[in-house]
Amino acid sequence: MTSFVFKKQTIPLLYSITAAWLVPVSAQVGPFFPVHHSGASDVKFTKTFNYEFKHPGIDFTHDDMERVREGVLQQQEPWKSAWERFIALPGASSNYTMSEVMEEISRGVVTTNRGFERDGWAALYNTIAWYITRDQRHFDKATSIIDAWGTTLKRFTGLDNSLGVHGGLAFVNAAEILRSEGGWIEEGESYRGSTGFSGMLYRVMAPAVVSIGQSNYGIAMVQSLMAISIYLEDVVMWNYAMNEYQNNVCGGIKGLINPQTGQSSESGRDQGHVQFGLGISLHASLIAWNQGHDLFHFENSTLRRGLEYSAKYNSNETVPYDPRYARCNSRLVAGPWPKISEVGRGELSTWWLAAREFYNKVLREHVPSVERLASLKNYSPDPFYELMYSR
Repeated sequence: MTSFVFKKQTIPLLYSITAAWLVPVSAQVGPFFPVHHSGASDVKFTKTFNYEFKHPGIDFTHDDMERVREGVLQQQEPWKSAWERFIALPGASSNYTMSEVMEEISRGVVTTNRGFERDGWAALYNTIAWYITRDQRHFDKATSIIDAWGTTLKRFTGLDNSLGVHGGLAFVNAAEILRSEGGWIEEGESYRGSTGFSGMLYRVMAPAVVSIGQSNYGIAMVQSLMAISIYLEDVVMWNYAMNEYQNNVCGGIKGLINPQTGQSSESGRDQGHVQFGLGISLHASLIAWNQGHDLFHFENSTLRRGLEYSAKYNSNETVPYDPRYARCNSRLVAGPWPKISEVGRGELSTWWLAAREFYNKVLREHVPSVERLASLKNYSPDPFYELMYSR
């Protein structure tokens, strides 16, 4: 395991070299520099060389894909029933009709990225359908969606463009599987520089998530950088994301979950935002795990404390609440809050199944509140989660 040290001096880490004969790929993603309280810290789980990246290795590994495929083909539950519901989704159809592909999309006061997000999920759903059935029509549909956006999208704007980028991570997951498992070559790929999907990730999506925000914004940006860096094999980007997750006191895990109690920094705001942030943290930890790193036990299992705290509260049980602990810039959203919020309590996000399955069956750990919540009658995972995260 490599240990990476950020020095006190704020030295921009520029890693893009542009020659006149290359397709312009100016250093729009950089500079990367540490953003945390001390100015210097040992960072765990960094990489030194590009060949240390594992593929496919974002949300799903080869073994994950095989587990799901075997379950469906052998008609084992829960995969059999989940597959029947999954393949009936419009986005899983090889006849899916793409949204309008645009050069500029935005999320914020003016939001035009919904079609982009919908198409990203369709690309991922068709990728999964191809892997399970080996039906070339699904492969062709997924790659055509990715290539269309990859060669067209030039700008991602808006106040919430970072969350918009996060909403497009299904594209990156799909591309990772298609390239690693299907030998897909993206349109515009060239030794002279990418004019396709990779170039779009580097020049359009990554720059929107470099300056890490606070709480949910921050952790969403970190997860986005993790996914993009794996696909691009960008060592500096990955190391930067690891530093921000571990040391950014506003946008990393410490800015999201109280490491002593598990209280979310959004607990006083509403339970929808709480679950959104926890779900992102869970997925970031799953990505790191697929790269051979254990964020689940980072800082004495802070993530587990956060999951248990919010699962307990959303199962209608009582939890302690400290009104002093809130997200950075809570004044922007009417905080800090004097008491824990009832808004959205019991309205459960679909990802809780993934938490239960991983802790119980991979880590072999008991998470009683998560387990109780996932067994409630009002909890129903969507077919994607049940299909892909059951173990």
